[in-house]
Amino acid sequence: MGRSATMLLTPSHGFRRRGSDNDWSCPLKQCTGCKDFKPFDQFGKHATHKDGLQSQCKECRVPYSAEYYATHRGDILAVQRVYRAANLEKILVGCAEYYAKNSDAICGRARARHAASPERLRVYDRDRYVADPSACSRKTKRRRALRKGCDVLAITAKDYRRIMSALCYLCGIAPSATEEHIIPLSRGGRHSIGNLLGACGSCNSRKGTKLLAEYKRQEKLK
Repeated sequence: MGRSATMLLTPSHGFRRRGSDNDWSCPLKQCTGCKDFKPFDQFGKHATHKDGLQSQCKECRVPYSAEYYATHRGDILAVQRVYRAANLEKILVGCAEYYAKNSDAICGRARARHAASPERLRVYDRDRYVADPSACSRKTKRRRALRKGCDVLAITAKDYRRIMSALCYLCGIAPSATEEHIIPLSRGGRHSIGNLLGACGSCNSRKGTKLLAEYKRQEKLK
């Protein structure tokens, strides 16, 4: 049958479909690792194979995949970084859509992980913040925008540095200390580079959820 046999078993082969005593129409495939015949759902997909499936079952591929990743980890991560840089906006949109559809399940899994090992997660979060506090801040704000159901577009680290290198766009005197949404998220604003400017802490607090015109009118009355 070649390297990996695919067959439609009949009573003469001595196999029955799971959960049925009479249905012999279950297509099975022989794993090249364990040599057992298993249902198609026990095999991963492979675009270039004739039957569209891996030659080894999922159980047999676990140690192989782990060994391959350990050996080629640097190359795999490099390819992932290149793809992410070229498709960042597409990835963020896909993540936002997936989160909107599966937010309850995602939050449930996160709560379960935190309950199982709270100290390990606290150490991980602390180390990550110490290593790159600005990245943690950007991730927190992006997550907050997603929770509010706002549109979230790709914002690169270079964009953030450009925003934060300018003076506060509200007073024009103090250096920027935080990113400020020109149109607040609560008023329908997007979390995107076109709706973000740098602001000092004092101006950002005074503006709050006001629109820019409302904030300027308030400042003139003082």
